[in-house]
Amino acid sequence: MKLLLTRPVADSEALAALLQAQGHTSLIDPMLEVKPLAVEPPPLEGVTGLLFTSANGVRTFAAKSDRRDIAAYAVGDRTATAARDAGFARVESAEGDVEALARLVETLRKPEDGALLHVSGAVRAGNLGGVLSAKGYTVQHAALYEAVAATEFTAETRAALEAGALDGVLLFSPRTAKHFVALVQGADLSGKVARLEAWCLSRAVAEALESLPLVARHVAPEPTQASLLTLIGPAQAPAMPAPIEPPPAKPPALEPAPRGSSWIGIAALLLLAIGAAASAPQWLPLVEPLWHHKAAETPQATAQDVAPPAEPPADSPPQATIKEIVQPGTAPPDAPATDTSDLAQRLDRLESAIQEIRVEAASAAPKGTLTELQGRVEALERQAGELAGRPTVDPQQLQDLGADEKRQAAALSQLNDRVTPLEARINQKAQAIRNDRTLVLAAGQIRDALAGSGSFAAPVAVIRAVAPDDGALDGPLKVLEAHAKDGVPSRVRLAQDLDDLPARLAEPAPLAPDAGIWDRVTDKIGHLVTIRRVDDGSHTMPAGPDRLAAEAQQALAAGDLAGAVQRVRQIDAPGAQPWLDEAQARLDCEQAVQALDAEAVKRLSAGSEGGAAE
Repeated sequence: MKLLLTRPVADSEALAALLQAQGHTSLIDPMLEVKPLAVEPPPLEGVTGLLFTSANGVRTFAAKSDRRDIAAYAVGDRTATAARDAGFARVESAEGDVEALARLVETLRKPEDGALLHVSGAVRAGNLGGVLSAKGYTVQHAALYEAVAATEFTAETRAALEAGALDGVLLFSPRTAKHFVALVQGADLSGKVARLEAWCLSRAVAEALESLPLVARHVAPEPTQASLLTLIGPAQAPAMPAPIEPPPAKPPALEPAPRGSSWIGIAALLLLAIGAAASAPQWLPLVEPLWHHKAAETPQATAQDVAPPAEPPADSPPQATIKEIVQPGTAPPDAPATDTSDLAQRLDRLESAIQEIRVEAASAAPKGTLTELQGRVEALERQAGELAGRPTVDPQQLQDLGADEKRQAAALSQLNDRVTPLEARINQKAQAIRNDRTLVLAAGQIRDALAGSGSFAAPVAVIRAVAPDDGALDGPLKVLEAHAKDGVPSRVRLAQDLDDLPARLAEPAPLAPDAGIWDRVTDKIGHLVTIRRVDDGSHTMPAGPDRLAAEAQQALAAGDLAGAVQRVRQIDAPGAQPWLDEAQARLDCEQAVQALDAEAVKRLSAGSEGGAAE
């Protein structure tokens, strides 16, 4: 899909890279432009925690202050990543919204731990300071930037909307969504967004789009970018192009019939027929009476069978008829002969009449007709001779051409056989590169989520979708899938629980159902008073659970979670098991992410070398 990204440029560029790894293309057109305000952060003496509700706040603060030793509490994973990129050593993510950030602070801090500074824009979402102040926390506020709304779409965005070239839009806040609606309606583009799908970070964002005729409004299951990316999902793999089909071999052309005198005869007959038709008005009236006279001599013919002679044209010359041939006073030709002398006379008269008809027919024909016909026949004979003299197609040459065409078709088929596997390899390579990039980005999202205690189900699902049967990734993925939905406790929370571990270990064992009155009194006193030795965990402390717990605390404070787990395992007490289970779960997840990172780097490196070799 081609998706419109509406976040500020820096955030949209990072988001575009994630979408590209999933096979989507992006068009960036920020609805809000972030501009730093001409103010400096307040004095940071006594401030022990920074509250960031956006990555813009992190970047603006980092540009105005070089303090990186203060704990940073981020509203979500993207903001937490920006804080780590800026150099903050201790970063915790609420993986949600402002309310989730307030709960995170309540969990990890006490009011007496020091003041908090909330860094935000000129317009604040929610009431983070008010919620925490009501719980006893000291919260300061610093507005270090402002988000200026865009006055119109870019020319590229407007053209894409008018052409229907966009499939969806990603929106992360109700304010951005309302401004998107305003720009659409102001540009009279409401009818052009009817094919768009909106991908919304929260239900409030979706509700801000109700006035637009969108195809659908999708809401992320969790208010995080990772959850929204999982909802969008990877793009469909492009269909492989059809193999090149060689053209069917053409049968060799039939050998043309030899050209010779037959053409001359045909042409002569054709011209004679044309000439006869043209001169029909002159000779047809002369011949037609003979047909009638012949019919009259036939015994079977009757008067009804004989058609009257056709009326000659008014402008034709005088023509003789059978009646005019027979002299007056003589018997008609069909009268019975009385003797041979009379018959001879009649034959002489008939021959004389026929001769007269020939003379009249010749004189009635238009002048020059026969000469013209004869000239045409001679011209045709000359043309036929020229055609006969031209070289004819060599049958062997036709056969060679046919064989050459077959060879060309076979070569094309062989080329197609070579190109088709090459295309398949190219497509597989491109898909593998996209999958590897997705793996890197998703592993980074899991790592960001592990900075807090929230779910990381979305990026795990992305990796499983792009590599469902990958043996090298199956082991780490199974470990992460076991904890992805609920998440694992953060190191900060594990440290707090480890501080409370000696007290839990000192709690008396549960009374037996048949315990006596003295045991019950002792149990009550044990719950009222807890004795715990507190020192630096040095070897001066006697061996035992307290010393092991102190050594585990020191190891965890130094970042050695595995060392802390190893020491707590040596405490032989049921009360230590819940902490061990949680700590081991986090340790397993961190190791699984490291394995994913290593595999991703390995594959990308191999892909780069393979591409260079090719």
